[in-house]
Amino acid sequence: IALLSINNEGDVALDFTYFLPDGTGCRMHQTESPYTLLCFYNPTCRSCQGIIEALKTSHAINGALEGGKLKLLAIYTQDNSPVWQEFIKSVPPKWINGCDNGMKLISENIYDLRNLPVFYLLDSDKRVLLKDLPLSGIEEHFK
Repeated sequence: IALLSINNEGDVALDFTYFLPDGTGCRMHQTESPYTLLCFYNPTCRSCQGIIEALKTSHAINGALEGGKLKLLAIYTQDNSPVWQEFIKSVPPKWINGCDNGMKLISENIYDLRNLPVFYLLDSDKRVLLKDLPLSGIEEHFK
């Protein structure tokens, strides 16, 4: 029940540290953009693979990325691993790819990540606009 009461629409999303492929640690709240799309995923998850392929070809999402209205923060919910390092070679360079070294997002219940993939659309103040919607719902926001 605690997971259902955090990061709801209208709330400021909880901040967390993620790690870039080179090991650099970054804070989610330091992502500067009119909108931030958090995409929590696992590269071995079939649903995640399908959604990520759809994200790669989404005209609405890619238009917002190219136009500077959106930053896409794709977070692998586990530690840096060879599986993740190989997977990120196939994602667009405009995406920010991070992993959760130490798996604190799950162990500390910072986000509800029971069913991946999970999306959160945040505004410039990191306030949750949309939570756990299908990709089509997020695309509607940018059309």
